[in-house]
Amino acid sequence: MFYDQAFGLIPVLINNNHYQFLLIQHQGGHWGFPKGHAEAGESPVQSACREFEEETGITQYEVNEGVSLIEHYQFEVRGTQVDKRVTYFLAWIQPILMPPSPSEGHDLDFNLTVAPPVYIQLKEIQNYAWVNYEHGANLITFPAARQILHDAHEYLLQQKIDHSKLFYRNQ
Repeated sequence: MFYDQAFGLIPVLINNNHYQFLLIQHQGGHWGFPKGHAEAGESPVQSACREFEEETGITQYEVNEGVSLIEHYQFEVRGTQVDKRVTYFLAWIQPILMPPSPSEGHDLDFNLTVAPPVYIQLKEIQNYAWVNYEHGANLITFPAARQILHDAHEYLLQQKIDHSKLFYRNQ
């Protein structure tokens, strides 16, 4: 049996007081979270961040190093059993704040938040989607990754997170 370890981020964006998750579709066709293998000398968090930035082009985020979720699964490649563990960390994605357009006739006194642009790494990734929990649970291909989404969502719902402290300072 071959043992494999990888690291990734669970990208979370707060939009309209709802959580959205960034999922990617790998070139193999399956949907899940950004992840990859460590390079020499990298810590698990450094590896997860590098892979995330390479696969999505997003660089403005904060990692919650205090929370990690483990995805564990087995599969076979060319007759060899592979036992794989992926350690994920939650990452708050910095939204783009857009003031309402006065030309639209709206009398809004708040900024609209939108997801930052995603620039996928075409050699590994074929698509991406910002999804809510329900859509993500339907889109994710494998049960172990779906469980990671579930666990992350449950964690977020149980926390008393002050969303105003995440990236909104002086903006």
